Amino acid sequence: MTTAFSLAEVRWLTDPEAPVVVLDHLADLPHQEVPMPPAMGSGWVEMMHLALGMHLARGTHHFTEAMAGHWVPFARITAELPDDSLTIQSARSGRVRLYERRVGSELTFGGDVALFQHSDRLDYEPHPDGSTMVQVTVLLIGDALLARLLGEALAGTLMAGLGVVGVPSARVLAIPAAITAPLYAALSTEQAGALRKLYAQSKILEYLGGLTRFITGEHEASPALPLVRRRRAEQLREELERAGAEVPSLDELARRYRTSARTLNDDFKEVVGQSIFAFVTRRRLGQAHVLLQETDIPLKQLAARLGYTHVNHFSTAFRRVFGYPPGRLRRG
Repeated sequence: MTTAFSLAEVRWLTDPEAPVVVLDHLADLPHQEVPMPPAMGSGWVEMMHLALGMHLARGTHHFTEAMAGHWVPFARITAELPDDSLTIQSARSGRVRLYERRVGSELTFGGDVALFQHSDRLDYEPHPDGSTMVQVTVLLIGDALLARLLGEALAGTLMAGLGVVGVPSARVLAIPAAITAPLYAALSTEQAGALRKLYAQSKILEYLGGLTRFITGEHEASPALPLVRRRRAEQLREELERAGAEVPSLDELARRYRTSARTLNDDFKEVVGQSIFAFVTRRRLGQAHVLLQETDIPLKQLAARLGYTHVNHFSTAFRRVFGYPPGRLRRG
């Protein structure tokens, strides 16, 4: 089966002296630390080749306070594509400004706004927003495979609805969090080996089905969230991103925003794609990741500072997000 790319290169802008990462179409990248100065932050990327010829990648990046308010040059990614292909990029957390060299445009995505690229060759630079943790999932699928999965007519309708029929072309588009959720879940840490790939493949197919129904108008979702409630949820997200270690309780936030705790949490999940608790937890764990690298604070003390009653609970939550235990950052 035709693969989505024949050769890809990653040139690190975070450290121009770092070796170029070269990937062939069968290469998996289980866990690649991003080379960057400690004063900038830390991060890692992974990539999975799937049996159908699709490629799935995820990057998680944590930045120091010095990077707040800056778009951080991350990498230049190039790839030779044997087939015209659709690339989808969506940020579960944070925002990314992407310089699309093929189209010659600058596009920003994050939150419920995803990026869609249609090209015969990849050449782009993602610049994450250094103000918060950024986690991006990338899916690459060739036109021929998409047509086999959906049928040529439906695949054409999808590309037209996304606004990326031409080659090269790129566009950002608001996609409901419920549609994108399977894409974020595809790279699970709960499976291993062949099972993990099968799970990822099933989630991508679920995502493509939901995306197609949404674009073609067949999505049977709940009515769109009223604008005033959407703006309230977006305002809350901005507040939580600026918050320090002390975050108000859900009940206190609900009183402040003059609504019920359940409504506030439901609206937040609709807009952001995760509950308030999950959002705060991921942000705190991102801060913990930086502290583990830059300080000698004991794990037990750090766990208590984050509100965990036992260091084992902290370690479990940390591993669930990053794929490895916090103690790994202290070795050597």
